Amino acid sequence: MAEDALKQARGLDEHFRKTGSIVGALHGVPISVKEMVSFKDHVTHTGFVGWTDRVSPVDAVMVNVLRRAGALLFVRTNLPQTCMVCY
Repeated sequence: MAEDALKQARGLDEHFRKTGSIVGALHGVPISVKEMVSFKDHVTHTGFVGWTDRVSPVDAVMVNVLRRAGALLFVRTNLPQTCMVCY
């Protein structure tokens, strides 16, 4: 994910150099999201050992919204134990 974020950051820098405008309100802001949020082609196990091979086919809506606002999604954080009671 870090490499993807660096690539996106370069693209945002280039966009700003060419246009003088930002992509959105979160242009270049590094943001982490919980592991339960789906990222296309990344494992999303939500803390369950039985789901460690579960790869998401699509990005979550939240991921799309954050990226359109210019956010750099560079890392995923672990889950609190209480998240597991939701499933």
